[in-house]
Amino acid sequence: LIYIDSLFDVSNPSNHWAFGNHDLRNYNTDWLRDITQKNTYYTHFENGITTVVMNYSIPPTDCEALNDQYEMIQTLCDTISESSHLIILSHNCVWGDVPGLPGPGSYAHVNLKYWLANCYDNPADYYSTIYPQLIDVKNKGITVINILGDSGAYSKGKSMVSDDGIYYIASGIEANTQDTRGPDKVLILKHHPPSEYLDWDFHNLDSLYQSFQ
Repeated sequence: LIYIDSLFDVSNPSNHWAFGNHDLRNYNTDWLRDITQKNTYYTHFENGITTVVMNYSIPPTDCEALNDQYEMIQTLCDTISESSHLIILSHNCVWGDVPGLPGPGSYAHVNLKYWLANCYDNPADYYSTIYPQLIDVKNKGITVINILGDSGAYSKGKSMVSDDGIYYIASGIEANTQDTRGPDKVLILKHHPPSEYLDWDFHNLDSLYQSFQ
């Protein structure tokens, strides 16, 4: 992790890392916080963009953390007003019931079908709790983009839009499937703050690596 920080400067407040199940499975939370100087879920505002990092690996028995994370995004969705874009970063996929998206098996490694947003709503899945709030944010004139990283085996980059106009992007790498699924790709976002322009595209990982040699 120290080596990764030396490459990507993950402790920089402007750089974000959504931890996944493999990062958190050995109860490394305190160590990750020490290196990144960030919680496993948080919000950040910069240059007109609000970024939310979500931890979808919080166990369902940890109601304190689940409720705290949910209240964080609930408060943000209620109060956000100055942003042109809201970007939600996560590792795992919880988008299975979002209308207009293909089945998660076409782009994600796993769909956490039974993921709970909190310990008091019933149902408490993503579609029932968080998705309606994202629609409310979109109705304020703010573009909402969800990005996950647990991908790459079945799709080398997928950009989708729900029936309600919420953007969903899956971007990950899996070298073992390059022969059958094509080359691994990296998602690159381009932002022009004065015009509030934000766009994205997928670029071949190898070509980017070679350009820095």
